[in-house]
Amino acid sequence: KEQVGMHCVLTALYFLMLPLTIWTNEYGASLLKLLTIPIGGYFLISFIFYKKEFQINMVHLLLLFYTISTLLTLFVDRSANSVEFVIGYFLNAAIYICISIVSYNEREMKLLEDVQVVLLIILTASVLYNNTIVHNRTTLAVFGQVSDPNYFVGYFIFPIVVVMKKIVEKEHIIFNTVLMGASMYVIFQSGSRGGFAAVLVTLVAFSLI
Repeated sequence: KEQVGMHCVLTALYFLMLPLTIWTNEYGASLLKLLTIPIGGYFLISFIFYKKEFQINMVHLLLLFYTISTLLTLFVDRSANSVEFVIGYFLNAAIYICISIVSYNEREMKLLEDVQVVLLIILTASVLYNNTIVHNRTTLAVFGQVSDPNYFVGYFIFPIVVVMKKIVEKEHIIFNTVLMGASMYVIFQSGSRGGFAAVLVTLVAFSLI
């Protein structure tokens, strides 16, 4: 009888749209940013009527500390690009805090996990099918615009952890194992040594936890 709320639906939609950050218009605004405006607006308005306690933890505090620390870069470079990047950090932190401080029921958590699996399938299949090469490195292309190979690997980290969790819980082991292997192959093909190392460190940390 647990209901899936609109907050969870919009959160799931946001995660599915993450690759759209690659496509930008002539003003430098990504498609994801434009689509996030109504989602973020709904989150802020819904918090006025939220009756439960907000789930604030140490991760939120560390994220806030890191985000505020990005202001220090403006003492080195106050150009328009630098200001835009700093604003982007703040907006990014704001949307993730809005997503994660509410309490989700068991059914909603299951939906959010399944969305990560779907995202991983989309990312892996898109790269394998399109086979977009930039400077001899495989990457992701959206509407003809390509992502930096190092940046694009970041999309895989959280979905792979969710798939690994499902493998540990013995949920569709064969399918999830094949998906994880294909994803690791795509990451390796990107040529991003830092990205590949980040994924390995995350997987090792998750295994130990």
